[in-house]
Amino acid sequence: MNKVIGNFLVVLAILASGSLTAQERQRQTIRTSAAEINVCALANDDLQFLYPEKTKGTVYYSDGSIPEYEMNYNFLLDEMHYLTRRGRVHALQVRPRFDKIVINDKIFVYDVEEGYLEKLHTGNTSLYMKREVNVSTLPVKRGAYGTTDHTSSIAQTTIHQPGAEFHVREVRLANPRGQELDITLRYNEYFIFEKNGEKTRINNRRQASRKYSDHRSEIRTFTRQNNIDFDDKEDMLKLAEYIESLYQ
Repeated sequence: MNKVIGNFLVVLAILASGSLTAQERQRQTIRTSAAEINVCALANDDLQFLYPEKTKGTVYYSDGSIPEYEMNYNFLLDEMHYLTRRGRVHALQVRPRFDKIVINDKIFVYDVEEGYLEKLHTGNTSLYMKREVNVSTLPVKRGAYGTTDHTSSIAQTTIHQPGAEFHVREVRLANPRGQELDITLRYNEYFIFEKNGEKTRINNRRQASRKYSDHRSEIRTFTRQNNIDFDDKEDMLKLAEYIESLYQ
């Protein structure tokens, strides 16, 4: 069943950044007037896939089995794709439950609320990175001398569920009037800290101090003195390691 995600902005939770940095992925704008748009077919590969091609990955299941596949992470769909023996691309199912997926040097876990997360630091304080792609649509309005402007968005975004288990999904935009649209995809990363099994997205110093309120003063001082950037992977690792030291 198709699920309508929104009319204006869709965040496809999906999340370092493989062979490219976040700055290198950035964004893409697609202009089209098709009545139904398959975003996956039009989006650049670096706004969908972690790696430029499938690479060896290992799935560690809770029952002890550890199969290996040629895999890639599709963060636009928030799916792990793998090649079958027949060379078909399938989406890894989250049931049966697995403990982790290892692709190259990256460790991924699956969270019911957040989807796939890359685990950056393990300890009393765990750190995860989430990849996502924001998809927005704006109808184009043609003005005098061929100039263009935008009107309010009306296109509906849906996630198309495949008819068979394991088949990959699609992201589609419904544009029944055939209006000319600008579809913009923006890549983003954010970070999640875990304490006592509770995961919290942390975007700034205040949130970090609130999460670890028993060390509020130390965290404030550390983040100021080290000019911590809450959008930077290396800075978040530095902060996670510092917080870990506070509880030893």
